[in-house]
Amino acid sequence: VSSGTYTLQNVTAYQSLTDSYADITGSEITYTPPSGTTTVVYRFITHLDSRGYSGLHHQKFFIDSTEVIPGYRSVVPGEYVSNNHNNQSNVFEYMIQCNAGSDDAANAKFTSWTSAKTLKIQARRYSATYACDIHRNRYLDGGSATGDRVIALPTLTIIAIK
Repeated sequence: VSSGTYTLQNVTAYQSLTDSYADITGSEITYTPPSGTTTVVYRFITHLDSRGYSGLHHQKFFIDSTEVIPGYRSVVPGEYVSNNHNNQSNVFEYMIQCNAGSDDAANAKFTSWTSAKTLKIQARRYSATYACDIHRNRYLDGGSATGDRVIALPTLTIIAIK
């Protein structure tokens, strides 16, 4: 692309959330927008498999090592059901301002963006009883929910707006 070459993470397995925050595989990109960009849109779509109660978990969005405070999300993939059937996609999207009056990384505002910044999402489960797997698709062709699962690869989209 006009702003450089990017290598996305290779997601080869689902990711079970724990009680500690960890990077969501596939969510990280180091990016420099083209000159004149006023807004960058970060969009990450992944598949969630509720493994306990509703699969409630928390997500934090980071620019470099700074958490974007308004980017915090509590995600509830589905209602509590005894069989934990919920299995769905989740979209995280956030707009980063590149022409702000002053720099404020914690609010995703920069006066300009001319060098590489690393964008990513971290997540943790609410508690052990609210288990959730990322990139996991539990059901296949109307058959049993046992055996091998199909990995649902995430989608990461960056949009630079001039």
